[in-house]
Amino acid sequence: MPPDATLDTSFWINAYRVGLIPQVARRFTLHCAPDVQSEVKEWAESGRDFWRRVRSGEIRAATPSALHLQEFSAGERAAISLVIEHPDWFLLLDDYRPFVEATRRVLKAVSTPMLVVTLYRESAISAEETLSMLGGLAAIQTVSPHLIAGSLAPLGRS
Repeated sequence: MPPDATLDTSFWINAYRVGLIPQVARRFTLHCAPDVQSEVKEWAESGRDFWRRVRSGEIRAATPSALHLQEFSAGERAAISLVIEHPDWFLLLDDYRPFVEATRRVLKAVSTPMLVVTLYRESAISAEETLSMLGGLAAIQTVSPHLIAGSLAPLGRS
């Protein structure tokens, strides 16, 4: 059984845009807070795929018992709160400040660039796919350059 993870809207949209969703779905048992669900709009292609997966049970609803921080958007607070309450879960998000806060709290945070590099290091995707996905993430300009740069460091150790 794959490990549990909860996601934020930005991660879903970015992963969808570069074709990572099949790997995300295979790699994790996905959970999503209602505050994140409310941010995902069905009129968008990524939203239609998200809601199809929610309706099929592939993405399960999960509500934190409390919000454990006040900063950030409602979805980011809910996603981080879920992982605080379930420390064995992974937190999938692409927003820099919440990502830094999650790592400060020693949560298992994963960004789309980190996932791309991990898949490459595991030989699940080729070097060409890796460069294409990282280039795509940089081009859409919604992933922090700091997260992209930080994900590249392990490639130098390959």
